[in-house]
Amino acid sequence: MTPNVSVFPRLYKDMHAWITLCADSGEVKARLQEDERMEEEEYFLSLSKALPVGQVQAAALRNYQAAGKLRWKKLMFQSIAEQQQLDEEMAESSTLGACSSATSLPLQAEALKALTGNMHSTA
Repeated sequence: MTPNVSVFPRLYKDMHAWITLCADSGEVKARLQEDERMEEEEYFLSLSKALPVGQVQAAALRNYQAAGKLRWKKLMFQSIAEQQQLDEEMAESSTLGACSSATSLPLQAEALKALTGNMHSTA
C-alpha cells in the first residue's frame, strides 16, 4: 500500500529525508533508542518536580475524606453484623425457651406429684 503523500507532504518529505540520511538501519535504531531514552528521562524529571501546595492540600483533603468514608462504612457494617447476631441470638433463645418450657411442663408436673407424694408418705 502506497502512502497518500498529498495529505502530509511536508511530513512525508521530512521523514523520507531522515530515512535517507540514516540509511544504515543500525544508525536508525540508535537514534530511535536515543529518542526513547530522552523521552523517558524527561518523564522521570517531570515526576521529581515539586507540586504546587494547592494541589498537595487538595489531594490530602480528598484522601482524608475517602478514609473517613471508609471508616464510617466499616463501622456501619460492624454495627449491622452485631445487630443481626443479637437478633439471631434473641430469636434462638426465645425459640429454645418456648420449646423447653412446653416440653418440660409435663416433666415438672410429674416431679411435683412425685415430690408431694413422697411428702405425704413421709408425713
